[in-house]
Amino acid sequence: MTFRNADLPGFTVGMVKCSRCNEIVRDSKEVVTPDGEVLCKNCANGSYYYKV
Repeated sequence: MTFRNADLPGFTVGMVKCSRCNEIVRDSKEVVTPDGEVLCKNCANGSYYYKV
């Protein structure tokens, strides 16, 4: 099996901040839109929870 460094256990390889909600996204799990916006998966794909 081949793993990316970001998928191995241990220290965080990289961190970015979601441009919409400011959540910290670790280990290359961010979603980059075609216009270059960096988003967390919840902002990019929707979420299972909603604001009450």
